[in-house]
Amino acid sequence: MNILPLIMYTIPLYVANASCTLAALIKKRHPLDFGLKLGKHRLLGNGKTIEGLLIGFSLGSLASAIIFYLWPGLMLSISLASILFALLGDVIHSFIKRRLGIKQGERWFLADQLDFMIASYIYLSFYISMDFLSVVVMFGATILIHRASNIIAYYLGLKKVPW
Repeated sequence: MNILPLIMYTIPLYVANASCTLAALIKKRHPLDFGLKLGKHRLLGNGKTIEGLLIGFSLGSLASAIIFYLWPGLMLSISLASILFALLGDVIHSFIKRRLGIKQGERWFLADQLDFMIASYIYLSFYISMDFLSVVVMFGATILIHRASNIIAYYLGLKKVPW
């Protein structure tokens, strides 16, 4: 099990996913779905914003660049694309939640924690070797990290719910 490359590609995903929350600090945000509805539900909801996407990609890219500088084994273009897939996975997750009638902020166990990684890992699997055990370890670590970071964000006032 060589988990190090997977960790190096995953760190920017964590940064991108977590930093999208920083958009909550911006007073005037622009919803990614522009307020459009499909049936009686919004396409994505107010939680997915253009600002969040830009902040997430920018800070995730910065993390990729730093890792690339420190560990040249990382392929920067693949890392940047994996960030886009992570953000896309989160948007798809939000779209599916709205179709199922799950409101913004309501829990959807495991999907809420792993959506960004699943999409990115599917993309990454075409470029790096990932054994099953490494993926399971990363998913397990992510569930724990996601839970802890959401509790911290909740107590800092960055999130309305601690999940």
